[in-house]
Amino acid sequence: MHHPVGTFYGSEYSLGNYEQCLNAPSMVADSRIVTQYCLADVTLTGKKFTDNNRNVLGPTGPYVATKTPIGRNLNKVFWGTCLPSTCKAGAITKILKTMYRTNPVTPSDPDISVSSCEAAGERREKSFGFYAFISLIITLPVLSIIATIYLQHTKNKSGVIHGIADAFSLKRNWSSLTKKSDDGIGSLNLLKVALATLAVSTHTVFFEVMGPISNGLHYDKTMLKTSSPLLNSVKHIDLPVDNFLMVSGLLLVKGLMEKKKKPIVALIQRYFRLTASFSVVIFYVASASMYTGDGPVWQKFAGREQQACADNWWRGLLMLNNYVNSENICLLVSWYIPCDYQLAVMGTMLYLIWQKNKTVGKVVTTVTCILALLVPGLVTYYKKLPGMIVYHDLEKILDFRKNDVYLDTYIRSHNRAGPYLIGMAMGYIISVYKPSNYRNVIAKKKLILPFLLTSIVAYKVVTAPLSWATLEYDHLSSALYAVLSRNLWALCTCVTIGIVEYGDIASIRKFTGWHGFTILSRLAYGIYLTHSVILHQNLYSRKNIQQFDLIYAEGMHSFGVMTMSIVFATLLWMFVEAPLNNIVNLVINPRPEEQKINQRTKQKLERNGVAETSPKIKRS
Repeated sequence: MHHPVGTFYGSEYSLGNYEQCLNAPSMVADSRIVTQYCLADVTLTGKKFTDNNRNVLGPTGPYVATKTPIGRNLNKVFWGTCLPSTCKAGAITKILKTMYRTNPVTPSDPDISVSSCEAAGERREKSFGFYAFISLIITLPVLSIIATIYLQHTKNKSGVIHGIADAFSLKRNWSSLTKKSDDGIGSLNLLKVALATLAVSTHTVFFEVMGPISNGLHYDKTMLKTSSPLLNSVKHIDLPVDNFLMVSGLLLVKGLMEKKKKPIVALIQRYFRLTASFSVVIFYVASASMYTGDGPVWQKFAGREQQACADNWWRGLLMLNNYVNSENICLLVSWYIPCDYQLAVMGTMLYLIWQKNKTVGKVVTTVTCILALLVPGLVTYYKKLPGMIVYHDLEKILDFRKNDVYLDTYIRSHNRAGPYLIGMAMGYIISVYKPSNYRNVIAKKKLILPFLLTSIVAYKVVTAPLSWATLEYDHLSSALYAVLSRNLWALCTCVTIGIVEYGDIASIRKFTGWHGFTILSRLAYGIYLTHSVILHQNLYSRKNIQQFDLIYAEGMHSFGVMTMSIVFATLLWMFVEAPLNNIVNLVINPRPEEQKINQRTKQKLERNGVAETSPKIKRS
């Protein structure tokens, strides 16, 4: 046990050696000597000071008690200690106070309380939920193996049993993951992979600073620096998710217009598509996650996540957790799931109204688009919020459940509708003017101007130095940014898709059409779901403080998290997502063989020239 170090540079944690404490040599020599690891909360001084009192050359008290410009509190320390298990909380507090007072450069009267202790050899009793989860993850692969073997040896090709076995078939589910895409829009696959990578990378950075780091003030300086486009882009962590919603809207309209599915059937299938893997992840966090790690802060933080999921799992499955009890949401990133589904319901309703009466449909769609554009700005303006989620109140960045932007604007569907509607418009264009029928209709020379304009606008949106990053705040500029940023970013992305799909740039299309992107794009949702659990596991089981390094350390961490997420997303696809989707399709479409025959007949007719005609566009 040593005195905390690095406090003046933003190191809040002094964890000692957790492993050594709980495996102390003294326990081997004498089993009666049992050690315990305790985490104490230390407030260095209870006095209040103003910014004018903060002087690096002055007394320690005012320096640590005054928050940094970005809102970091240097007055708090989490101190890991190792003492005999016979010591109670009161005795530990007295010992730590005595030790702390021996340091001449820190305030002389700290407030110390012991938040948690863990004794060596202490075992946690497994809950029923833990065994239920373990049984589930064993049963699903075994069932898939049995189903695959059954299909290889059975001669009966019909019936309920055969249908269920076929749903769990490893061969079928692997084929559905690795098959080539039949829509020929490779840019969408590349986009989904890029968005998943960006989401993992940005979340890795911000999850890192939520935990024990040695150089907190270095992070503060990084956040306040506005001269670097790269650093500015890291602060825009919301834009990748906006593009996910844009792609979702595009695919919704594309599927509806191509008559692949009935609208209500499509919504039912989408619900199960979103909740299949999500339910397993929730089940893990709520019932098993507490038993899969340990560390100085494990009980404190992992317990909070477990409790949030145990209390709110049903709100997540009912697609309500982005509106109801959001401050206790199960998994911070899970807000996207109900948001996506709620917007899909909205988009389907707009489509049905349009189909019923085009005049009414135009009016309703126009009003919806105007509201989607204005509402985020109005909410931001009247609630006096920053225009984006990352701003200068560090305590609310480190705990998003207390973040006003996260709760009031970031996770609400009505504030995210703009990019979704832009995606729906692009889906309409792609459905009417199928890219496979209109390749190379825009000459290379005529691609230059739209590409340059799109690049400039996108660059400005993602790298603009924001006023509140320099601690200046203006309601109007924040509201305008909330109105324009997401919609301009989504619009630029749609224009880029159009350039790639309709432009005379076959080499780029060949790259975007790489089959690997197709496979990874199908795993994008699973990657998004699992990466946060991996980040939580790494953060909460950390036994030593880390150094924040945006490029090298976070880059390596991001690559590792991405790789692990791909593995877990593949497992979820094979044993959860694909089987459940197959069963849902079996229930909704009980005669798939007949539909396959009709589809093959339609394809033959199209190859013979008997197909729907599309509007003709002359090459420009």
